[in-house]
Amino acid sequence: MTLTAEIRRYILDDGRVEIPVYVGSKPEGDNVTNWITLQQVAGFDLEDLSGREGTTKARLQVTCCTRDGDPESAQSMRDLVLQILYGFTGAMGSITVTGIFDAGSEYDYEEPKIQAFCSSRDFYVWYAR
Repeated sequence: MTLTAEIRRYILDDGRVEIPVYVGSKPEGDNVTNWITLQQVAGFDLEDLSGREGTTKARLQVTCCTRDGDPESAQSMRDLVLQILYGFTGAMGSITVTGIFDAGSEYDYEEPKIQAFCSSRDFYVWYAR
């Protein structure tokens, strides 16, 4: 499985997230009110010397969106994902994670094309296959 697919499974297995979590983008025609998307935006299996030997660093973007008109619900989802992922180390399916850390970037924005408010946060993920 890919890194984002393993992280998706980990978030859902935690049990606190009760909305759809997609790898990539939300499928067109899926008319849910709240959802989360995961996308690897950098580090596509490139070796990175900043991590422990044999590890790779990736940047993961988590975007939480809502159509319920309440920006705070998207921000609450984003913060919940932070609680679930931040500081994790250990096995995550077929991947060994040596650390997940907040990359320090948050973005809140309205998405007129899908009539939603979205809140994103980036994470650094150090891992080995």
